[in-house]
Amino acid sequence: MKRFFYIVAMILFSSLSLYSQPILENHLHRPRSGDVLVREEVSFISPDGKGSGVTWDFSRLVPVKK
Repeated sequence: MKRFFYIVAMILFSSLSLYSQPILENHLHRPRSGDVLVREEVSFISPDGKGSGVTWDFSRLVPVKK
């Protein structure tokens, strides 16, 4: 009986992982009327590092035009 519940639980949890990637839909995620989109050009800073577990710090970015 324990084995049966274990198998059922594994099937349920494995099916949940199939939907772990969010799906962006155009009609839900595009700008709406009244939204304000702000862009700013900044100077280039190399990210310095690649791979997993790397944190990039872009807090020192300087705007090109003030």
